[in-house]
Amino acid sequence: MVLPELSPAQRAEALEKAAAVRKERSALMAGLKDRKVSLEDVLAREDTVATRTPVKRLLKSLPGIGAVRAGQLLEELDIPEGRRVAGLGPRQREQLVKLFPASS
Repeated sequence: MVLPELSPAQRAEALEKAAAVRKERSALMAGLKDRKVSLEDVLAREDTVATRTPVKRLLKSLPGIGAVRAGQLLEELDIPEGRRVAGLGPRQREQLVKLFPASS
């Protein structure tokens, strides 16, 4: 597959968009880590920042969950390693919310 040639202006615009998405995703992950946002809220979001985030990355953003535990959880819940939030089924979402309920 040949990538299209981009003009310098198009390339700059694409880089700005990518930086904005990374910044928003980073803020989302920080919110999870600080418990300002619940996992249920993130799973309910319909925007591309949330839906294109890998589930393992979300789990690693939760307090007390590292790379190894996130991998174990994915295996226990039968969620493929590279699955993104948009690809989760209703039962998988329900299981994740049960494991990590929103704290009051």
